[in-house]
Amino acid sequence: MKKPKLGQHFLEDKFYLNKILDEVSKLNPSHIVEIGPGKGAMTDKLISIGQNYIGIEVDSILIKSLIDKYDKYKKVHFRQVDAGHYDPSNESSLKSFNYIVVGNLPYYAGNLIVRNFLTNATKPSHMIVMLQKEVAASYLATEPKMKFLSHSIQIYSSSDKITDVPKHAFNPPPKVESSVIRLTLKKTIDYGINNPEILINFIKKGFSSPRKTLINSLSSNTGIDKQFIKNFIMQNQLNEKVRPGELNLLNWANLFHYLESFE
Repeated sequence: MKKPKLGQHFLEDKFYLNKILDEVSKLNPSHIVEIGPGKGAMTDKLISIGQNYIGIEVDSILIKSLIDKYDKYKKVHFRQVDAGHYDPSNESSLKSFNYIVVGNLPYYAGNLIVRNFLTNATKPSHMIVMLQKEVAASYLATEPKMKFLSHSIQIYSSSDKITDVPKHAFNPPPKVESSVIRLTLKKTIDYGINNPEILINFIKKGFSSPRKTLINSLSSNTGIDKQFIKNFIMQNQLNEKVRPGELNLLNWANLFHYLESFE
């Protein structure tokens, strides 16, 4: 067996393929963007579900095969590009919230790809994606087990798990377990800030030392006076030893605005 390129592990188990396709069908999408169609295990069905289909495939050999196979379809298009840098706003057929994203994402680039769509001006309405199980758990996390990654996803979307997928469902089998999750993107993001990435960058600083208390972690990376942070904690009836993972997005937004008022 040839060694897979680009970290490719093709989902071949029909039970899990159909489970993903059933979830796609429930959304009744008119436009579908598939990330990494690979050998086309889901492509036929996805084309039949949506009115317009765009496949994003970086592998030059695979995309040639896909183009040859689906050449007769007028509303089927393929783009040879890294999905982490693909810009859906360049597609005349795609508008914000008029399409969904489906894909078995490469483990090494899953977060980059997801965040690329979440932060794009032309956002999908939903994403149904396969990720490493541990990464998917971070997307779904709640306090006190929040991570920086959790916030960077949840500020733009809500997430729920569709199913876990065992190693043997892939060819070749990966070394880790996987999960399929559905992200529903938020049409409005209201935390009193114009650009959500400003808040995300602030949260990132707070997670510089996630095992430390919030007071020590945030102050050591920003130079903010510990007393200001302590005052916020007391005013919001939080434990003085609260750690970054115990705060939710609203807590972080309130902390950001509280500290901003002293600048």
